[in-house]
Amino acid sequence: MRMVFWITGFFLLVCLSVFFLHISTNTEEFSRYNMQWNGTSQFFGSRAGMDATEIRQISDLAGRTGSFLLIIAPERPFDDRESREVHDFLTQGNVVFLADETGAGNTLLEGLDSEIRVFPANLTSMERQYGDPSSVLAHPSSPDPLNTGITSLVLNSPSYTKGGTPVFTTSLLTWADDNGNGRIDETEELGRYTILSREYMGEGTLYVLSDPSVFINGMQDAGRENSVFLGRLAGHYGPDLLIEQDHSSTAKADLLVLAIIYMKSSKFMTTVLFILVGTGASLYAWKRYSEVS
Repeated sequence: MRMVFWITGFFLLVCLSVFFLHISTNTEEFSRYNMQWNGTSQFFGSRAGMDATEIRQISDLAGRTGSFLLIIAPERPFDDRESREVHDFLTQGNVVFLADETGAGNTLLEGLDSEIRVFPANLTSMERQYGDPSSVLAHPSSPDPLNTGITSLVLNSPSYTKGGTPVFTTSLLTWADDNGNGRIDETEELGRYTILSREYMGEGTLYVLSDPSVFINGMQDAGRENSVFLGRLAGHYGPDLLIEQDHSSTAKADLLVLAIIYMKSSKFMTTVLFILVGTGASLYAWKRYSEVS
């Protein structure tokens, strides 16, 4: 009988652990804590994501060299001070890679005096990966370390960029589907659109990608070369990968999730929680055992 109650206590402990795992996730698009198709948990769970240094405020970029900064899906503008700090970081020989489809990152590009801009759109193409016309394919344009050996990337309703040097572009069978009907209408024109642009600034390099969806879970298996491309972002310029977490949508989480994440990341809090839960489960099993003894 004693064994039955100890098993019951252990079962409660496991259930509580699963519960805490469940509530430490969310469904926010691009969130690193979202395990569904539109989250970025797989990328942040990869070796690249786990080894990266998180930038919680732009001022943390000061003095860094030989670094590659990822800014994924910014959800709010950059102010003048932040733009100046990114400019200093960039011109000192570092790389900045901005992935933005909404145009929120244009405030940073303006502050950098960059000629590149993101134009929000719903690009659609006859050359696509799946039956869905929004699964647009992009191909290498001018030579660049990021597109060497890659034949195409699979995108998900991307926007497009103008300015700079095109690194990846769509085929001529692509258009901005303004009304979202999946067909080209009289007011829509076929053309080649730039998806990834490059610009040299000082000693550094700026990249602007108009589809942050390449980072989401649902796109990881969309094409083998998508994974190759992401791996190249993380490793081509050395181990010093930085991921901005102040403006980026990847950091989105509610207060409860943030509290759970903090507890999971703190060895002390994890130990305390484990002791409390284990003690509670043991007391429950002992109480039940005492009642039937």
